[in-house]
Amino acid sequence: MITSDKAITKTEQDFLGRKTFSRHLAKTIIGWNKKESIIIGLFGPWGCGKTSILNLTEEDIKLLSKEIEAEKAPIIIRFNPWSFSEKDLILEAFFNKITFSLGAIDDNYKKRLSPKFKKFVNILSVAQDVPKIGGIFKVLNKTIDQISPDKNLEQIKNEIESILNDIGRRLIIVIDDIDRLSNLEIRQLFKIIKMNADFHETIYKFLISQLDDLIYSFNKENWSLNRWTNLINSGFLTFFSSLRDVKRFLNSIEFTFQSVKNEVNSIDFIAIEVIRVFEPDVYHEIANNKFLFTSKSTSDFTIDSEKKEVRRLFDTIFKKSQSDITLIRDICIFLFPVLDSVYEKPIHEVSSKSQWRKERKICSIDVFDIYFSLEIPTGFISKSELLYLRGLCDNPQLLKTEILEFYSQNKLLSFLDQARDISDDLNLNQIKGFIQAIYEVSIELPVIKGSFMRVSSNYRFYTLIKYYLEKLEKDIRCEYFNNLISHYESIDTAIGIIRSSDFDDGKISEESIFSEECVDTLKELIIKKIITLVEGNNLFNQKFPGRVLLNWKRWSKDDISLKKFTNQMLENKKLLINVLTSFLFEGVKFSSGSNVEEAFFDLDYKSFIEFIDQGNLEFVSEKLNVDERLNLSSRQIQAIDIFIEKYKENKNVL
Repeated sequence: MITSDKAITKTEQDFLGRKTFSRHLAKTIIGWNKKESIIIGLFGPWGCGKTSILNLTEEDIKLLSKEIEAEKAPIIIRFNPWSFSEKDLILEAFFNKITFSLGAIDDNYKKRLSPKFKKFVNILSVAQDVPKIGGIFKVLNKTIDQISPDKNLEQIKNEIESILNDIGRRLIIVIDDIDRLSNLEIRQLFKIIKMNADFHETIYKFLISQLDDLIYSFNKENWSLNRWTNLINSGFLTFFSSLRDVKRFLNSIEFTFQSVKNEVNSIDFIAIEVIRVFEPDVYHEIANNKFLFTSKSTSDFTIDSEKKEVRRLFDTIFKKSQSDITLIRDICIFLFPVLDSVYEKPIHEVSSKSQWRKERKICSIDVFDIYFSLEIPTGFISKSELLYLRGLCDNPQLLKTEILEFYSQNKLLSFLDQARDISDDLNLNQIKGFIQAIYEVSIELPVIKGSFMRVSSNYRFYTLIKYYLEKLEKDIRCEYFNNLISHYESIDTAIGIIRSSDFDDGKISEESIFSEECVDTLKELIIKKIITLVEGNNLFNQKFPGRVLLNWKRWSKDDISLKKFTNQMLENKKLLINVLTSFLFEGVKFSSGSNVEEAFFDLDYKSFIEFIDQGNLEFVSEKLNVDERLNLSSRQIQAIDIFIEKYKENKNVL
């Protein structure tokens, strides 16, 4: 089968995820509110999909234009210099395209613009050679005597601009297939359009090879005069050797900053944008080495390498600098704390990775990608969304509804990771409201399993609730949590939080947020609720019944109900199998020679034995080692097989 190499034209044809980028580009173009023209370049090798992105962007612009009054909606004009024969003048064809496109909307515009553009081209023809595809065509039969071309050129430009202003609509001129022209023809085309067609209210959209990414205006939040001074002192200003450099940088950052201005640290964005504009090779190396640059120190590296080797990795990146290696290195030291220890230049104050994220710094592994993609990653909760949730803390039910919505959008883990960032200045009722909402969500939602590098959602819930409980005064903390547990049937989350407050031997952890007396009170409450669950045959409705049983055993003191349940379990094979299966868990591993995570099931054999007692182990093994597996689920069969295998292994060792 032969697949067409044609560019896509509609969003539904996009299977490579380009629509998010094109949508951001379209929004930025529509939102450009300055009189001056702006040129946007799309850069990338031939065949990488530049025209497809262009088509998607045009589709989005048309869609967004529906929200604008018709008489103010932008006008899109497409021009392809490659489509003209050698006899066609690029400049003349360019202006003809504009004239006829506007004439299709209102013939009056065509009548007014046509003679102006014609005169404009005639003056240019006297003043300079006019390029065309394939060579230079010098206009010999057109002369304008006793005039100054520059003076008349500016006059005609003003007249054309006046007509365009009367139209009152922005022109978006799309020039495609520039990469098919020769280098000389490209330079000539750029020069003509930039110097001779720089009319206000017009956006020229160029394609060549990768998108020159997009914003304007600054967000002063997290702005630190001290950090700004440190950036200046790092050699930042050295990149600006002329006014042209300044204009180039300001034009770039004015366009790129808009789509992420609320999601990044302004000072960090300025610094990385300088690297992007003036040191693109280093910029791309930083973007492609996320873990290297976002580690907190050399000890964070998973490879067994000494500081000298780590420094070699960074030196290799900085050697790609086209100017002064020391200059680019010092700016990166300013941005990335890991370089403090690598180059022994401690300039950063000690702070946590959560603080980096809260301040939206580029050194945060959670925020890093936004600086390079210029969009919020899929599954990542934005700062504006966080602030919106902060305003709902007075209303636990509404807050809970919004958090559940994040779950449906695959944003829950990102929310749980960032939720501490909104804790500042919450009052007592807001803290309680937040805890209640999170506690209820932890009960209602299924567990989102962790990966090799990330912990599961239940652990995140435990640590987050503990963090906010610690915000409460000690004299009300225990009573509040006791009341919270009492209000709900589920006890999984409560057990997880209490378990993190003491050790296996029952001693209180130094990091416990509860007193020893409080922990004992909470355990007693949990045991009463477990007994109620058992008597109501609701034990196995808990998310982690094995954990519930184990802690019942650990926390009870000669509990008659526990002994009764254990005896029933030993007598009732169905109940025994259910108990065994409750100790089955799912984990993640990497297969040999692969970077793909694989799920696997295993049995918490040690905890199961602790619950049933070592003395009952042989009896249990005999009861389970019977080939009667009808009406058993695959999970139950798996639990039995793993148990028998582990029992035999441990028996042989003994």
